[in-house]
Amino acid sequence: MSEKPIALVIEDKERALKTRREMLESQGFVSLGASSVDEARREFNSAPGISFVLTDINLDIEDEDDQSGVTLAGEFREARPGMPIAGYSAVFTDAQVDDGDVFDFQFSKGGAKAKEMREKVAEWKNAAILYRRNRVAIAIDELERIKEKYAIRDGDLAILRDFVPGGDVPGLRESELETMESIDDWITQSGYAMHIVERGTNRPVISGSPCPLQSSVLLWHRKEEGKIVAEVYGFPCLYGMGNSLEDAQNDVLLLMDGFHADFTQASTQPTSAEMQRLRDYLKCVF
Repeated sequence: MSEKPIALVIEDKERALKTRREMLESQGFVSLGASSVDEARREFNSAPGISFVLTDINLDIEDEDDQSGVTLAGEFREARPGMPIAGYSAVFTDAQVDDGDVFDFQFSKGGAKAKEMREKVAEWKNAAILYRRNRVAIAIDELERIKEKYAIRDGDLAILRDFVPGGDVPGLRESELETMESIDDWITQSGYAMHIVERGTNRPVISGSPCPLQSSVLLWHRKEEGKIVAEVYGFPCLYGMGNSLEDAQNDVLLLMDGFHADFTQASTQPTSAEMQRLRDYLKCVF
C-alpha cells in the first residue's frame, strides 16, 4: 500500500492554491485542489481516499466576514471523524474564528505564513498516514465479518485500497499525475469508468427472491487481468470482481445486501463513523 496520503487543498486564489499544493507534494503528499466551496465538496465526495484537508477560512473575497472554510471543515469532520484538518487565514485572528474545534491545526492572521506551514507538513503527513491505516483496518475487519457471517463466497470479493480509484494502478507515473487537472482526469487515465445501476434493477440477495433497488447505485469499473472490477462509489471497503460487468456488479450488490441485513438487525450497531455512513446509504438504496 502506498504511503503517499492524499490531501485536499482549498484556496480561492489560484497562485496560493498552486503554492500550497506544491508544498505538500514536495513532502510526499498527492494533492487535489479546489478553489470554491462547491468544488471542495465535489472533490471530497469523489475521492474517498482523502486523508488530510488544508483549507483557507475565507473562501469568498466578496464577503470579508466569510468563514465558509470553517463550515466545510465541520462537514468533513462529521463525514470522516479523525481525519486531520488544517485551516489558515490572513484575515482573521484566532479570537475571530469560531471553529467549533473542527481544526487540528490552525494558522490565523499573522501566523499563516509559508514558513510556519512548511514546518508542520511532516507532522501532517504522519497524521494522514495513521488516519488512513486506521480506516483500512476497520474496512478489512468489517468486510471479513460480513463475508463470514453470510457465507459470501471467498475469493470474489476483496478490499479496495483506500485510495483514489486508480491511484494504485501500475504504470501511472507521478509525472503523469502532475499534468492532470482534476480527479476525473486521474480516474479516466487509470482505466476507470462510471457505471450506474438504475433504480428498479433487481438485485441479488443473500436469501429469498431478488428485489428492486429503491435508488440508483454508482459504481467505478475497470478491467484487471481479464476480469471486470467494480467498486462502490464513495465506499472504499466495497469491491467485487467478475467475468463481466454484470457479474462484478452483482458481487458488489450481494456484499451490500450482507451489510444491509446486518445493519437492520436491532442489536447490531456500526463499529465506526464510516460504517454508519454506509448504513445510512444502504437504507436509501435498499
